[in-house]
Amino acid sequence: MSKADDAINTFISGFNCSQAVLSAFSADYGLDTEMAYRVGAAFGGGIGHLGETCGALTGAVLVIGLHYGMTVNDGSQSNRKAYDKVLELAAEFKARNGTIKCRELLGFDIDDSEAFHAALKKGGPQSPQVICPKAVKDAAEIVASLIGLKTDSTEVDTSIVTLGGRTIRVGFIQEPEKWDRAVAGDIARTEGAYPLTEDHWKLVDFIREYYAQLGIAPPVKMVIKRTGYDLKTINKLFPSGPAKGACKVAGLPKPTGCV
Repeated sequence: MSKADDAINTFISGFNCSQAVLSAFSADYGLDTEMAYRVGAAFGGGIGHLGETCGALTGAVLVIGLHYGMTVNDGSQSNRKAYDKVLELAAEFKARNGTIKCRELLGFDIDDSEAFHAALKKGGPQSPQVICPKAVKDAAEIVASLIGLKTDSTEVDTSIVTLGGRTIRVGFIQEPEKWDRAVAGDIARTEGAYPLTEDHWKLVDFIREYYAQLGIAPPVKMVIKRTGYDLKTINKLFPSGPAKGACKVAGLPKPTGCV
């Protein structure tokens, strides 16, 4: 699982954006997870719900401090590299999202509970349940790159077969542009999930939508929450499970989140 996947899963489980990003890296620097949660706690919502710098970004700034921060004051070290990395972090985050400010990302004041719940209810690509996980993912990916970690955790698990009238790689396919419902149906045959019913498609469509927005497969908890199907039902629809079955039929690469 990549650091970005870890951060998103932590965020979805109920921790704030800053806690999610910081805790994904903290153990690498001797900072245990509980302490990372404490350190990041007050930075959520643009620093204490002030709507200022995005908490995901401040979590990444803390990671830069752990990696590049000065630890002795004898003239042999400097915080200059940390400052430079923060400038790079902020520039890339802004390039991806248009701003580094929480209230501008969301389009409302996060401390306004009425506006917040209205945005949650409305849903869609500009909703907090899409914008915030993306911010967490972006911040984690960018800081991982800045400290020299690989950011692509995708594993290939495919074979070349003829499906849907064409030759493609199947399994966890690496050619999503060749996926369509005919291909999905043929993959479903290999997973014991054929024929695909309306219930199957509801799960597949949600998984694909989530992946298109965030670049990772959704955690099972999110699938259950957003589709209304419990785990027993999902496993009945896809006997090989949500990761191996549903995500494979949905045409995703080998998932790290949908487990």
